[in-house]
Amino acid sequence: MRRLFAGLALALLVAPPVAVAEAAKPVAFAIGQTSFQHQQPVEQQTPGGATQPDQSLWVVNRTDCIWDADDQWLAVGYGYLDPGASVSVSTCIIGDWAAHDAWGWALTSKSSVQPSLSVTVSGGPTAACVRGPDYDYGSALPIIPDSNGGVGVVHVATFTIANPSDRRIRVERAEFTLRMRGVGPESCATYSLFGNPHWWWGP
Repeated sequence: MRRLFAGLALALLVAPPVAVAEAAKPVAFAIGQTSFQHQQPVEQQTPGGATQPDQSLWVVNRTDCIWDADDQWLAVGYGYLDPGASVSVSTCIIGDWAAHDAWGWALTSKSSVQPSLSVTVSGGPTAACVRGPDYDYGSALPIIPDSNGGVGVVHVATFTIANPSDRRIRVERAEFTLRMRGVGPESCATYSLFGNPHWWWGP
């Protein structure tokens, strides 16, 4: 019996720590969470706005796109970005005469190589913060199907985080946000004041 226990103990000592090695393996950066806040009616196109009591007059959003002034889309990711690696995620906007903002930020250590962030809106610019698309009020825009007469142009917003360096980057948290708040043309300037596109944490 003593020999049996001794043999078991020896086997445990020499067994490779497979589970420990797997747990310590770095996790590749990925989008782990998305959320979509979706409100009815589309207030900027509904007569009387958001407080219109007659629902037959509502312009409604039956798409998966941001449209109403209170809609918001958020994606959150974390993990390691290998040298030259990039990760993108996309969503859509119905553009009309209300203002849109799309931006991204990343949380890393201050001493880390910083990832590059970009936001591309189809038909628009590429930057870490993008304003638009916006159309003049009264523009002849196409009708959005099944919306009760709402009009707009569907655009795709693509958010990308990339590692342009030859070193691995650990991203503690990255957020990509798309919203239509009508907050004024200074919104991207305000975004820059908050330290975006990178927020640093730690030494």
